[in-house]
Amino acid sequence: MIKKYNSKIAAWLMLGISVFVGMNNAVASGSNTQGAPRVLASIAPLQALVGELMQGIGEPELLLPPNMDVHHYTFKPSDLSKLTAAQVLVWVGPGLEVPIAKALKGRLKPAHSIELAGLLTEHLYYGGDHSEEHKEHKEHKEHEEHKEHEEPTAHYDPHVWLSPKLMLVAMQAVTEQLMQADPNNASQYQANWQQLETRLQALGQDIDEQLAPLRKQRFLVYHDALYYFAHQAQLLQPLALQSGHDGQLSLSRLKKGFAKNANEADAARCLLLFRNDPRAKLEPLAQGFGLSTQQVDQMGGDDYFLTMQAVLSGVKRCLQ
Repeated sequence: MIKKYNSKIAAWLMLGISVFVGMNNAVASGSNTQGAPRVLASIAPLQALVGELMQGIGEPELLLPPNMDVHHYTFKPSDLSKLTAAQVLVWVGPGLEVPIAKALKGRLKPAHSIELAGLLTEHLYYGGDHSEEHKEHKEHKEHEEHKEHEEPTAHYDPHVWLSPKLMLVAMQAVTEQLMQADPNNASQYQANWQQLETRLQALGQDIDEQLAPLRKQRFLVYHDALYYFAHQAQLLQPLALQSGHDGQLSLSRLKKGFAKNANEADAARCLLLFRNDPRAKLEPLAQGFGLSTQQVDQMGGDDYFLTMQAVLSGVKRCLQ
């Protein structure tokens, strides 16, 4: 009996040693260096940019699923677990990631919560009164949201990642925060930032040069989302059918918006659609008013620079 018992102990010990060695090998072969912070990025474009800063150190994790509406997404328990476990959080702000703003309220925040809208306060665009929705829907819905959520409704255009100039400002600040959170890898963060800085500058120059001949052309959008991109390229600001993301406009309001554009002296000739825009409503109306349509994916995939090149191509086709 004793021999059988001892043999079982030996077998379990060997299994434990094998698992321990396997885990150590997995860690050694992974991308994270020892002590690298747990970094969480809210959306795919920010994950891609922060990933550039963490080359050779670790990989940021993505919080919000790429194919979801980030404005109205409902957190799962696993999402909350990611948020509470993160040491560094990089997000745009309550104007975009509403569920993050709600989750952070009253909860233990990450040691480094980097809100890009806060870093870029002087550059934020708050839209205009050109939308039918802004005039007819604002007092009713926004007042109720203020009461229900006790969270200031942010009416700025939150799509700040669509401007390489703004990302130069933002990612430099993110680099400094990462260096504070992980001083052992400070020199690597700095080297990665210098490479990213060069690429962002080159991207900005490419956008400027390709769109320079089209600066007197205007395009139409469903909602304010391209101010920063247009400002980067010195384009005429696009006309927007609505301001913000407070819901879909009725067919009658959309018709009024298209008719208003048609009566403008510099009327847009193309409607640029984003990923979650109601294409089934918008495309027939655009065709009826003689507008062409182009679609771009403002979120893109895991490569920020490919995403921006796709946006550039879509805008260029729309203006030509």
